[in-house]
Amino acid sequence: MSSQRVITDGRTVTEADIVQFAGFSGDFMPLHVDEEYARTTPYGTRILHGIATLAICGGLVVRSGVFSGHLGMLGMEYRLTSAVRPGDTIHVELEEISSRVTSSGDKEVAVYEFNAYNQSQVQVLAGKWTQLRPREGTGAGPAATTLAGAGDQEGGTR
Repeated sequence: MSSQRVITDGRTVTEADIVQFAGFSGDFMPLHVDEEYARTTPYGTRILHGIATLAICGGLVVRSGVFSGHLGMLGMEYRLTSAVRPGDTIHVELEEISSRVTSSGDKEVAVYEFNAYNQSQVQVLAGKWTQLRPREGTGAGPAATTLAGAGDQEGGTR
């Protein structure tokens, strides 16, 4: 395993992100869509849905190319550590912390630790991301391998 730390580009969260996520998800919780209500909360304004923060972070990581050629996500653990407000610019720092070869021998389960920060370097999200990928040197790329038979999803490291 060659551990590499990746820092993604940043992305500024907009009012449109909040509105679009509310419409897409059906989550019209006043904290997200009612400015008058949100002003009465400890946040002082509307905040981005937590799961939308996670989705944006996922997009930033995918755009970085780290998961290029990977076969899919097996799981994720995350904690929301601070609110994200319209105008905040977030980025992700990601590092592979373990990997192991599956029983088929042609795939690996890789675990990445990730942290997201706003423009003030305040952590907004933290977690671990588990991915299935072809094993280097096997020639088993996405076209040659499927998630079927990926029954090696249980945890473990080498």
